[in-house]
Amino acid sequence: MTRCVILAAVVAVGPAACAAEDGTTPTPVRSTDLTGADGGFDEHARIAVVVPAGASAGGTRGAKADATADATPGATQPGVTATPTPGLDGAFRDALTASGYVPDVRIASRPDAQSAAIVAAAMAGAKVVVVEAVDPTALAAAVQRAQDAGAVVVAIGEPLRKGGVSRPVVSDFRLPVGSSDADLVRRVVRLTDRLQEGRRPSGE
Repeated sequence: MTRCVILAAVVAVGPAACAAEDGTTPTPVRSTDLTGADGGFDEHARIAVVVPAGASAGGTRGAKADATADATPGATQPGVTATPTPGLDGAFRDALTASGYVPDVRIASRPDAQSAAIVAAAMAGAKVVVVEAVDPTALAAAVQRAQDAGAVVVAIGEPLRKGGVSRPVVSDFRLPVGSSDADLVRRVVRLTDRLQEGRRPSGE
């Protein structure tokens, strides 16, 4: 049975509701539910990853693409030549698929495109949305909509915040960038496994 799970951020962002299966008034799901027997979500859930084009180079983290560029798998825009880093989007798809999830990898390199990707992934039913933001302070509204839809939002690198760098964190968890694509992919899958099992990730 698929369950809808929402976590509070490092600072509280408020509960989100998921529709009850019998059509009654939905019951808010709180962060403490994740550690209970009724926590977690379906083993074959949709897991979304939103990363900028060229998020890394040669498997080494840290070389981002121009924030004005945008690309999606299998599609190009006029005058835009940026493409996903070879192998990174595939690595996420392969690793998530091997773990039994339905991968939803989206390449977006502008804040507006990332916001749209986050919302679209959540509306498509993603239980976890992992985001490497080009602007960690520009995605708060999209993060809130994803959380309201029942998704856990995980930031890669800087936490996602509401407004400036001193404002409250809105993402539920954060993963350090790490030293390599392979390391990042492994940690994303490990964190997802813990969320799926209804356990709060430790040390994140």
